[in-house]
Amino acid sequence: IAPILYAMFTKNSLVGTEESDYVTSCTLFQNLSGLEWAYGWMNYLDRSGFIRQNILSTFACVAGLPFQKLFASVSFGKSSSESFNRDYQNELYEWSKEAVSPWM
Repeated sequence: IAPILYAMFTKNSLVGTEESDYVTSCTLFQNLSGLEWAYGWMNYLDRSGFIRQNILSTFACVAGLPFQKLFASVSFGKSSSESFNRDYQNELYEWSKEAVSPWM
């Protein structure tokens, strides 16, 4: 409940600035710059994405869930630079329109 209350009642000067875009409830996977290096090598070695999609995500869930309680805190996170890319946003919008068109 704490992250929701922080998001609702924290001063606007802390949320939505260049330093923070959203409120998080766990700091387990924040500030792990070494993972970016490992992720880059994973993309190079695993062209199909099988390891990244199946093995690595399963390991992250199995290892992350038990330790999440140890890293519980309310903090502010920063979105990736890709999330601000207008081309990616438009492509995602067009893809999502096409994906849900059978139900519209």
